[in-house]
Amino acid sequence: MNWEYKKYMGFRITENGSLILDHSINTYGNTCPSNNPTVTIKKVGEADFNVHSIFSRKFKAPKNKRGDNCPFIYAYKGKEEGLNIGYRCAKDVMSATKEILPKFFDELPHTYDLILSMPSKHNLVRLITRQVKLFHRNAALDDNAFRKATNADVLAEIDASDLPYRTKSSIRRSVKKNAEDGQEFSIGNIGTGLRRHITPLFIDGVVNLDNIQRILLVDDLVSTGQTLVYARQVLLGIKPELDIEALALFGPFGGRFR
Repeated sequence: MNWEYKKYMGFRITENGSLILDHSINTYGNTCPSNNPTVTIKKVGEADFNVHSIFSRKFKAPKNKRGDNCPFIYAYKGKEEGLNIGYRCAKDVMSATKEILPKFFDELPHTYDLILSMPSKHNLVRLITRQVKLFHRNAALDDNAFRKATNADVLAEIDASDLPYRTKSSIRRSVKKNAEDGQEFSIGNIGTGLRRHITPLFIDGVVNLDNIQRILLVDDLVSTGQTLVYARQVLLGIKPELDIEALALFGPFGGRFR
């Protein structure tokens, strides 16, 4: 396979599609522990929502690159044919994560009472969450607080909405193609301009927020931040006085949300 751009976002891609972590490749992103973590502040109404990133993404690579500007995530989730992660790459990413996380917690003016994983059918988010927990042992951990919306959930929501016909049609096409391909719903398969019209997740069961003041949401990649914002809104709907922040393995482009 012809890989048009073999070096970007902190990774090299070999001829056979294998990823190799390389901190010297920092044109579009930065995986170097000395330059991370970073934080992006998203305005949600009148409030500031702090979204921290273990690895930063500077800006989008050219359109004919592979892996949607994050080859590691695409290879891990099997979204890009031919991209793959070997033991060495996975180990190196986790080693860099372990080096960056102590800096993240050392720089915080506070601690968290509860760590919540964002829902995913892949175990990457849970692996990150467990690394976070190792450095923040006093916090409670819940891997199952949320569930992702299904294809059926989204179609029912769109059908019942008063969105314009063209907007509904665009979302329906994406969701139906997803279902036809036998894939679960993913907000990443919806155009960035349409994501705000979709409820991406739900509380799954009961989340015990007794004696909880500060919460850290953990995700693998942040683009628009829509899923994290919605998770925050759901939790604040249960307990308005909560202080909620987020941490992602890979942050938004240039420290700004699309």
